[in-house]
Amino acid sequence: MSKETLSFVTPPSAEKLQNFFGVFLQFQIGVDIDYSQQRTLASQVNAVVIGALGGSDSPAYHDKNVRGRTYSECNRDIQKWFRVNSRNNIPRKRFDEAVEYIQRWRPSTNMSMIIRQANRQMQFCS
Repeated sequence: MSKETLSFVTPPSAEKLQNFFGVFLQFQIGVDIDYSQQRTLASQVNAVVIGALGGSDSPAYHDKNVRGRTYSECNRDIQKWFRVNSRNNIPRKRFDEAVEYIQRWRPSTNMSMIIRQANRQMQFCS
């Protein structure tokens, strides 16, 4: 048997396996969430923002400015926490953390006051 054939048949050493798994783990760390996970995060953001606005029937939800600012604040907070330039660039290994973060998210005090004003203002006008 030639030396080339022998090296092909010989199982890899523990060191080679360790190197392989090290490279594999580095690859896994850098992989962003997949499309299905992106859709899950989008749904979670929608749910938490609509809840913060007081529901999809609330005056704050129907006010494009208030709704847009609330979505922007939520997405900006996510981007800051995960140090990414887009929610879709969150590393796959941090997906569960992202879901938990979104579920726990609340608007800032200033945004909460704006939402409350929008909801009260429209109630008085009705």
